Amino acid sequence: MARKAFAVLCIVVVLGAQVRALFPRAGRPHEWHWPFLDYPMYSSAHFPGESLIRHELRAVPCDRPDTAIAVSVSALHIDLGRYWGILRGLEKSPAAQATADSLGPLIQAATGTRLCALEIWRQVFVVERSGLRIDDRPWVRFRAWTLDADSARRTRPQ
Repeated sequence: MARKAFAVLCIVVVLGAQVRALFPRAGRPHEWHWPFLDYPMYSSAHFPGESLIRHELRAVPCDRPDTAIAVSVSALHIDLGRYWGILRGLEKSPAAQATADSLGPLIQAATGTRLCALEIWRQVFVVERSGLRIDDRPWVRFRAWTLDADSARRTRPQ
């Protein structure tokens, strides 16, 4: 009897945790990175005429100022949700220069290249009846920050 009661208690706790994750206190479901998975089934629906924006973090090497290297989440070794948070912070925060200065050494260490600037590039899509066409939408530089002169020195071993 005690085993059955324990099993029922475990099931109730797990289901309760899932209900709490589905319906947060604000009453608004999570539209970003559903509590457990980044899977299309859990994403918000989009309708014809609605625009979607895709962002990308890029780094500009000092020796090739006309080239911007895409910085992936795997290069930074951080969680995808945290990466998106960093991009949102860089896009909207008035203190984005400080964030860019702190990211500079991490990206330089990951790429092995001395960097002079960080940039946010964006691609804007409009949902059509047939869906999205990614091929014909250009990437546009949205924001840019020059990095501290000493950020290159911070990544080099002493």
